[in-house]
Amino acid sequence: MATNKLSNLSLEEIKLKKKKLQGIVIGLGSVMLIACATLIYLAISNKNYGLIMVSFACLISMMPSLIVISQYNKEIKSRSLK
Repeated sequence: MATNKLSNLSLEEIKLKKKKLQGIVIGLGSVMLIACATLIYLAISNKNYGLIMVSFACLISMMPSLIVISQYNKEIKSRSLK
């Protein structure tokens, strides 16, 4: 049976983890956007269109981090209503 790991943390710890993860996602996301734009440019200029799919796959790899941030937001919202 899975337990909710967020229920063991205090509200301040959740907010701190969310803020830290959000900073990491913003930093890594901006670097990935620049890399993806470069890949798309290289794919078009070299007529190697397979690189375009690689750039979209790189962006999809950020989804788990965004899901975790969403879970933090839900937990913060549920605790603030109590």
